[in-house]
Amino acid sequence: MKKFLKNNASFIGGIVLMIVVAVVFFKYLKDLIPNLGKDDRLVSSDNSINNVIDVIDATLGAYGTFNSDHKPLFDTLRQLSKYQLIKLHKDFGEVAYSPLTRGYKKITFLGWEGYSERKGLNGIYLAELDPLQLEELGSIYNSKKLSFPLV
Repeated sequence: MKKFLKNNASFIGGIVLMIVVAVVFFKYLKDLIPNLGKDDRLVSSDNSINNVIDVIDATLGAYGTFNSDHKPLFDTLRQLSKYQLIKLHKDFGEVAYSPLTRGYKKITFLGWEGYSERKGLNGIYLAELDPLQLEELGSIYNSKKLSFPLV
């Protein structure tokens, strides 16, 4: 063992040094890049709208969701008032939507969003929902005296 350590001391020292540098780098990475890991979307001052945004994130923004997973979205949208629906569109902001993965990322890596497009809530609805679901969404908006897509 002593012979192995003696013959490979510089190699082992280099590995230990790389581990120390990596730990220090990742420990202070948040200080070097202040917006790393922060959601760049707006957050609403209305808690019910924040709850709906959370439902949208879980049902439309997550990878691997299907049409059957969208039902909670319609249930929560029905509970909002006309003015809350308008505020929802404003407060949702834009996300980096990837047509390849059919999901969106709330966090970018050093400003790089990969192969994605900036989309607001209308764009997410149009990209993710099928025609029957868009019709149901339109009926929810019509019941609030709004037209879909909301401009």
